[in-house]
Formats: sequence, C-alpha cells, structure tokens
Amino acid sequence: MVPKTTSVFKVKAFMVAPIWIFLFVGLLLGCSSKTDDETGNMSKEQVGLIGYGSLMSQPSMERTLGRPYDGAIRKIHLRGYQRLWNIKVPNTGEGAYTCMTETGTIIPESLIFLNIQPKEEQSMNCCLYILEEADLVAFDAREIGYQRIEVSRDIVETDIPDLPIYAYKALPAFTAEAEENNPGKNAVLLQYLEILDNAFDVLGATFEQEFQASTLPLDPDLVLDCTLDP
Repeated sequence: MVPKTTSVFKVKAFMVAPIWIFLFVGLLLGCSSKTDDETGNMSKEQVGLIGYGSLMSQPSMERTLGRPYDGAIRKIHLRGYQRLWNIKVPNTGEGAYTCMTETGTIIPESLIFLNIQPKEEQSMNCCLYILEEADLVAFDAREIGYQRIEVSRDIVETDIPDLPIYAYKALPAFTAEAEENNPGKNAVLLQYLEILDNAFDVLGATFEQEFQASTLPLDPDLVLDCTLDP
C-alpha cells in the first residue's frame, strides 16, 4: 500500500485545481523568507532564473548551484504561460525508480514532472532568483528534457531588474500526451509532491492556492511512492 503521508492527502488539491488555474533529484523545502528583499545592484553577468516547480525549493536550487544562495528571492508572475504535469522523463540510466502500488511494485517507463506551456490571457505565480550567468551551466545539466527559454518580457511585475530572465520548458520529444499518462506506465513521484508541500509551508497558503489555480489538474492515480535503485 502507498503510505498515507501528508502529500497523499494534499494530492487532492493538485487533482481538483480549476483549469483556469531532470530527472528527479533530492529536493526539499521552499523559497526562503527573503522573498521581498530588494535586489540591489546588478552586473551585466547576472541573470534571473524562474522557479515554478521543484526550483521553488531554495535548498534544491542551492544543491545545483553548489553554494548557499544569499541573494533576494521574489514571488512574481509569468504572463502568457500555464503550469501543467506533462514532461515525461525516461526512468532509465544508472538506476531507476521502483514504485509501490496497491498490488506490489513496478518500474514505470517514465516519470512525469511539472512543465509550462504558452496560454493566452493566463498568468502563473513563481519565484525569481538572481544568479551569475555562468551558474546556468549547472542548471542546464540538471534540467534533463527541458530547454531554457528567455521570459524577460513576460514578467507581470514592473519593478524587476532589466536583465535576462530564464525559465525551463519541456522539449517536444519529452512532452507527454494526455493518453500517455497511464498508471503503471508513467508515475509522478510522491516525493516530488512533498517538495512542493514543503515549499508551500514556507511560501504560505495564498501562494499555494494561486499555484493550484494556475496549474492544470494532476491525475492522482499517477502518484506513487518510489525509491531510486542503486
């Protein structure tokens, strides 16, 4: 049986959210309380990086960054995009995830994570980090199946520094069609939802509600408790 963790109960929120609304790495917690700090002076080598899923976790971001992040973190909105669960990453490589089901364990073919897609008259909440341009190399390596796109002109807030701002969007070859979201074939890691839950604990209930409102619903049958094989 799938353990009834906090995320099992919270998965209902991902499922019923209104429609107007890498391969997995160890990720925990969410954006820090420094959300509303001033950004300070910017150099030409600095860039903005959007976190709309697991990158909302500052500890997760820092593991990829390779050092503590002491810059400002802002809650912002991305205009013209919608969040959804449709990037499909093969469950292969050095190790693969084994997942628990009601009847035993399975090794799903693919893992499903959050993605963004263009959507007119839509906006979504997210976090903004300010990094050095050279830091993007590590994030490009982390975000398997994604391409980095510039979204500088799509930020709703007008007081954002004038610098390149990037987000990660799934490559076409890694985008799952709805009919491919088959339990037993594809899975959403329960641990991934726990990362989001921990982020919401820091970001607050209002941010979580807005997240749900700008995210297409998640099929709860895809959520499984999984472990990474050595």
